[in-house]
Amino acid sequence: MQSAWALSFTNTFFSELLNLPQAVQKKISKTLKVLETDPISAQGDAKKLKGYTNNVYRVRIGDYRLFYSFGQGWVKLLSVRKRDERTYEIELPGVDSPAPPPEESILEPQYQEAPTAEVTASKPIPQAEPSSSSQNPSPITTALPFKLTEVLLKQWQIPSEHWPGILAAPHSEALLELPIPDHYLQRIIDNLYPRPIEEIIAEREYVLKQPEDLDRFVEGSLTTFLLKLDPEQEKLKTFGKQGPILVKGGPGTGKSTLAIYRVQSLLEQGFKPVLFTTYTKALVTYSEQLLTQLIGQPLDQAGVKVTTVDSLTFHYYVQTYGKPIFAREDQCLALLDVALRTAEIPAKNSFDRQGRRQSLERLGLPYLLQEIQDVIEGWGVTSLEDYLALDRRGRGAPLQAKLREALWSIYQTWQKLMERDGYITWPQLRCKALAVVEQLAESPYQAVVIDEAQDLSPVSLRFLLALVPSLEGVYLTADASQSLYQRGFSWKQIHADLKVTGRTLLLKRNYRNTEQIIAACATILEGTSAGDAECLAQEPSAYQGEIPTIILTDSVEQESRLIHSFFIEAAKRCRLPLHGGAVLCPSVAMGKAIAQRLVKQGAEAQFVAGNDIDLNAPYIKVMTLHSAKGLEFPYVAVVGLREGTLPYMGADLPEDEMKSVSDEQRRLFYVGCSRAMRALLVSGSRSNSSSFLEGLSAPYWKK
Repeated sequence: MQSAWALSFTNTFFSELLNLPQAVQKKISKTLKVLETDPISAQGDAKKLKGYTNNVYRVRIGDYRLFYSFGQGWVKLLSVRKRDERTYEIELPGVDSPAPPPEESILEPQYQEAPTAEVTASKPIPQAEPSSSSQNPSPITTALPFKLTEVLLKQWQIPSEHWPGILAAPHSEALLELPIPDHYLQRIIDNLYPRPIEEIIAEREYVLKQPEDLDRFVEGSLTTFLLKLDPEQEKLKTFGKQGPILVKGGPGTGKSTLAIYRVQSLLEQGFKPVLFTTYTKALVTYSEQLLTQLIGQPLDQAGVKVTTVDSLTFHYYVQTYGKPIFAREDQCLALLDVALRTAEIPAKNSFDRQGRRQSLERLGLPYLLQEIQDVIEGWGVTSLEDYLALDRRGRGAPLQAKLREALWSIYQTWQKLMERDGYITWPQLRCKALAVVEQLAESPYQAVVIDEAQDLSPVSLRFLLALVPSLEGVYLTADASQSLYQRGFSWKQIHADLKVTGRTLLLKRNYRNTEQIIAACATILEGTSAGDAECLAQEPSAYQGEIPTIILTDSVEQESRLIHSFFIEAAKRCRLPLHGGAVLCPSVAMGKAIAQRLVKQGAEAQFVAGNDIDLNAPYIKVMTLHSAKGLEFPYVAVVGLREGTLPYMGADLPEDEMKSVSDEQRRLFYVGCSRAMRALLVSGSRSNSSSFLEGLSAPYWKK
């Protein structure tokens, strides 16, 4: 019989649950059976608490009290704490203080119970007093409210390999510096410094399929919540049994999470094998871990392949043509220069021919190369007729038909020169890989789930669709506001190729960012054509935080100090380790320089390339903005906001192309800022400030 009320819980509830005696945990499981059928009265034991904006109730469980809220068919478990005077006086102002609790001996605890810490403010870690000495200030430290023991750490399900560092930590700040996973450290902090109920109400909730699952969580079989769904996501998980399905939404709306669950759904429907693609290598391992946990067996046994699109195109190319030799950009430009000077350009006469050649020369070699790679090869154009008819999406310059005719001749000559020298480019490789899979006798996959489809070229998209026998097993996620690699992306293309009318799901609720970060990020694209208005229109977030900060300085030393201080304060506020932070830069050179300066400041920091990102590594990650795409971090600093760096327009960029390139760079800035979950800092030049910072002001930003 299906329950009338579905259960969900917060991270804080789970952390506090682990802090309870085993006998109490068992009683809570029984109480949940009551709440899923009768949360309003809980068989006469429920009491509504005063002083809260949401409906907050409590039920008694011996000497403990379980706090929850409910509405629209869902019961949200907030907290479970021992009954004492502080619980009611500090956390629950609308309830009279009870009599002192009975002896603890009757509770039969399994492990030593942690002392109850007094909480007098909403800050997770109380701020210590700074030293009075201005010459040599002592480090600011906060004493632990009670001594941590191996017994407590075992009870809290902290792996034993982390115990030595935790037990040796002399104060709260030292805990934040420890190289342990975020969710373990947050569990420790939550039990050291209990959160106010009002703060817990705003936490994201996770579905509890049945009360018995709580025992499994406590036993440690399901201790990570990366795959947990909130009530809204649980409903959306089953949207559209048959494809093709398109899921649209802005950053943090859960597109990738739903894509992960789609793989499971496809397997259950009999689609096997299933291909799951991400755009960056940094996300492959992460997605593999999530899928393995969700499916419950090794992916190769389950019939699931996780890879990037380019890894797959490379595989099929090598099978047919052997290992390629990729041409560098300078080599491509050098051969294009030769082609521009030597190609037989069609024209009415020599004067006309020379005029067309000079017009193309004025556009510049970088422009012509991009036209070839993004338009001709990106769309898989194979004839002049098709090129003349093509809607050149994303290209600012009109490029009249006579110039397209001339460029087509130059392109053909350039192709021959590239083949002569044994060179190939990625757009060319993708075209050849597409031709290979179109000739396969059998489809290698029965279904494909495509994450971040907005960054696929039309050729790459057609390549993936050619790997499956029909569109029934096709599932895509996309957000045009985050398109960084395909200037010509359009929803029109997606709808035409896939016929997803009536099969499109728009996600509007943000699960990643605070309300303040969402609002600030929206101003980056506001009033421009760089964003997708439909995806930018997000519902208010449940998370509250600090207003994002902009700092302007021409001193690299001051910048690194401010970044380091920002991470320290954010770590304290968020109850997370210092290494949860990330610095995002426009270039590799800038990233390496910043990492070195942070190390000099005493921070554990390291520059990481896109292929080498370890999200759990115990240091602040410094990376390029492009490498951070698809990732998220508790606190983020975006640097390099100065003219000539971000935005970077290029010296020879044609005037007609400036707007499209500027939009692309603005989206890059937007993507970087939207990686921040709880705290965001933006750093720019004071003397040469970026135009992207214009209009970023109060109340959405502070300087």
